[in-house]
Amino acid sequence: MIQTLRYGTNRTLELELPEDVVLANCTARRAQPLDDPAAAIAAALADPIDFPPLSQATVPGDRVAIVVAPGLPQMPTLVAGVVYALVEQGTHPEDITILLAPQIASEQFVDPVSLLPEDVKSAVNVVTHDLDDSDAVSYLAASSKGDPIYVSRVIYDADVVVPIGTFRLDPRLGPSNVHESFFPTFSDRKTLERFLNGERDSKKHAQAVDEAVWLLGVQFTVQVIPGPDDSVLNVLAGDCNAVASRGKALCESAWRFKIPARASMVLATIDGGPQQQTWENFVRALIAASRAVEDDGVIVICSEVNRVAPPVASRIGTASNDLDEEQSLDAPGIADAVISELCEQARVFLLSGLSSDLVEDLGIAYVEKPEEVIRLSRQHDSCILVSSAQYAVLVADDE
Repeated sequence: MIQTLRYGTNRTLELELPEDVVLANCTARRAQPLDDPAAAIAAALADPIDFPPLSQATVPGDRVAIVVAPGLPQMPTLVAGVVYALVEQGTHPEDITILLAPQIASEQFVDPVSLLPEDVKSAVNVVTHDLDDSDAVSYLAASSKGDPIYVSRVIYDADVVVPIGTFRLDPRLGPSNVHESFFPTFSDRKTLERFLNGERDSKKHAQAVDEAVWLLGVQFTVQVIPGPDDSVLNVLAGDCNAVASRGKALCESAWRFKIPARASMVLATIDGGPQQQTWENFVRALIAASRAVEDDGVIVICSEVNRVAPPVASRIGTASNDLDEEQSLDAPGIADAVISELCEQARVFLLSGLSSDLVEDLGIAYVEKPEEVIRLSRQHDSCILVSSAQYAVLVADDE
């Protein structure tokens, strides 16, 4: 039986496996991607969940910050949808600032205003947040523990804040809530490191993040339910708690898979363009696969990842042009620990754009060509296939 898996931007992998070898095929689409995400986000803003329409929350002259989280699928399309909605209700384009998370790797940069008409594009402000620029942040308040909390000056000065994030199920790399990539991503480096290195308990971590966002007064969010190949399944807007509740249900429907048992081999892919080919998504895919592989089994991840996170790089002494500095925002140090732990559970193979020396220094087996993955698959009597593994959560029947 031939199985076709997509990975990267346009790559495919074809495996010929006996039907009884494939314990679970977690590659089928469970929901139809949206044909027009820009229209969907405009509709969500016009009729938010448990929140007044955006048109009632803004008046001409308001300064609006559209805060874009890293890894957002179809980012220019979604940003265009928000900008169009704002302009139609009377917001002046020059009063709109699109705030991006720090992005260092030029290969991962996507122009957020590329789909806007020239007159609007030239008026809208685009700012990339700088964690190390003291002039880019403002003091918000002291936390309940007495720690200072700083936040982007663009957010602090805005009259209306529209955060746009990608809803995920897996809390392993941080809190599974709608503020996950809003704060402390858009803070200063000291605040970020304190939040992400100082608190490993995910529940306490989430409470600390929620406290900071509550102090800021942000009650509104836009969350995207991602689909395969950089697609968008749903767009939700409204009250943060209400969006979180509905988003979880939609995400579980799309990305939670029941498997009959663990397999000796799990083949997982990371699909989508450069924004999805990140070190964080490699770790997420590894976590998903680890929940479906037998002890001492094999995990194979196919991707086009070509950079590693700084904590990992510092351990192996990699070159600066192999750093994925953006990915340090979500889990500095945590990803390194997760990789080490999971590489003890199973043997991990990686097909990517990284060099063989770098991959092997991480304790991961290097895969040069897709043909090697095909040969590996023939050596196992049980296999589980997972596409878009950066979003998937696999649960065995006995769990």
